[in-house]
Amino acid sequence: MQPVNVAVIDSDNNRRMELEQLLQSGEASEAINLLVDSASGRRKGRERRARSREDMSYMEDVVARVNRIKPRILLASICMHHLSDENRDLLTTLCQQFPNTMVVLLVEEASAKENFLMNALTCGVRGFIDSETIGTPLFHKMVKSVDQGEAWVPRKLLTKVMNTIFFRDPDSTAEVGCDSAG
Repeated sequence: MQPVNVAVIDSDNNRRMELEQLLQSGEASEAINLLVDSASGRRKGRERRARSREDMSYMEDVVARVNRIKPRILLASICMHHLSDENRDLLTTLCQQFPNTMVVLLVEEASAKENFLMNALTCGVRGFIDSETIGTPLFHKMVKSVDQGEAWVPRKLLTKVMNTIFFRDPDSTAEVGCDSAG
């Protein structure tokens, strides 16, 4: 398997750098090419900035960074208690502007609420993975699966997604591509 280009976004730079260190030291480090900021002092995939980030909003900064480094998988660490309008806009923008970049949310599985995860899916997120699994064989499996176009969604949540689609208003079946012919 060719290494997959992976980047991490987090509004807390210290936490982002910790996540990047975990990615570089884990079992999955051979399977990924970690794209990091040149300021973080990492050796792989250094990026160059065309201009200072000081005058940019967090969303502008992330969009500019993703546009510049073009990761295949973007690990996003955002507030897990609720999906703020700002985070929803960021996720939607990333998924719309960069269709070749798969956004996967890093979550703390115990605190992740189903409604939060459902809202993130509607923004275009391709999956979720517990931040505790970074560097493990499970993380490696997620990278491989998402790179191949699969979603990485807990089965319990997948059941809820299917029920949401199944129990829609019969007049809305055209929206999900279903008709009486199958």
